[in-house]
Amino acid sequence: MVQKKTIQTAITTSKLIISKEEFKTQINDRIDKGKTLLDYSVKVVSTSIDSRRKPYAKYDETEQQNFISEYNKWKQFNIELLKRSFDFADNEYLKEYEKAEYSVWSDWVKERKQDIQRQITIFESIIERLPLIPTNFDDKIVVTEKKISTNKIFIVHGHNNEIKQIVARTISKLKLEPIILHEQIEQGKTIIEKFEKNSSDVNFAIILLTADDEGKAKNETDFKTRARQNVVFEMGYFIGKLGRERVFLLLEDGVDKPGDLDGIVYIPIDKTEGWKLKLVRELKAAGYIVTADDL
Repeated sequence: MVQKKTIQTAITTSKLIISKEEFKTQINDRIDKGKTLLDYSVKVVSTSIDSRRKPYAKYDETEQQNFISEYNKWKQFNIELLKRSFDFADNEYLKEYEKAEYSVWSDWVKERKQDIQRQITIFESIIERLPLIPTNFDDKIVVTEKKISTNKIFIVHGHNNEIKQIVARTISKLKLEPIILHEQIEQGKTIIEKFEKNSSDVNFAIILLTADDEGKAKNETDFKTRARQNVVFEMGYFIGKLGRERVFLLLEDGVDKPGDLDGIVYIPIDKTEGWKLKLVRELKAAGYIVTADDL
């Protein structure tokens, strides 16, 4: 009797082509940005019942479109990150991530936020499995680390002195030097000259968007709390000078975000001070040697 040969198919496992530490840092950053989207507020204009006899919300059309736009940008970046981090673009981790998005039935904002939560859970699961994921990255290769030539951190602030002092003390605890413009010597310079001089040798900036002013568009009736104009100006200056990854935006609750700045991530100034851990993570990614143990 002829015996049949059993043919075993080898399981192909995708391998990381970047260091596990770098991959973990990038995934944690995407998780943080996803959690910011979960807090994204969209105005509800009415509620209704769908064909399954379940309630759903109808939203302000413009605000809904803005939220969906932010979600799509976040999602597409995540997809590209998973493609480029492994030796096989169409890898199993990408497929796992893509399955976390469901078709919207009726409530665009609620259901997309459920998608975000599922995608965050996938990312958290990947981090837990990271010790088991093989890599093509040779950890023995000497990698040139980012070198920071200064420990100065520029703090852009408005009139909220309490938040300014909390941030400055946090920077000092991390063994870095907070730079606050009005505390620097004048040397007979104008404000803009003083700003240019003291910002010339910093590699990271923290922007405090606090409720200092009020304003509105011509076609609006209600005034909104806003950051001071000089804060918004200096925010743009540092984003242009340092890049978005080296500018940390802290947003006070209820403050209107500057318009037409897609892709900018704002960190809420929360009562639990969770922003401090996020700041440590961003400073590490920027090349600073800091630890949350010092907070």
